[in-house]
Amino acid sequence: MNYYGAKQVLKNELGGKSVVWVGRSHMNTSEGVPGIAELTGGIGIGVYQKPGIEKSVGRKAEGHPDPLASLSVADDTAGDLQIDIKV
Repeated sequence: MNYYGAKQVLKNELGGKSVVWVGRSHMNTSEGVPGIAELTGGIGIGVYQKPGIEKSVGRKAEGHPDPLASLSVADDTAGDLQIDIKV
């Protein structure tokens, strides 16, 4: 799916930017499968709801999940940039 999705993004790009709405497992490499960000030369942006934080913030990824492992439900480290939304 990631390969096909990346091909569609690259085929339909008209010289501008593209936003592709996908789940965490497709954004960046997961379970050994390259993510759409890696396949297109883009970045992955994870958006996470965070109860109990003072305000919404964006943060640069300090580390990435193991690219060979599955993501857990609680894993909020996917993406090259993470945006924590106050709820």
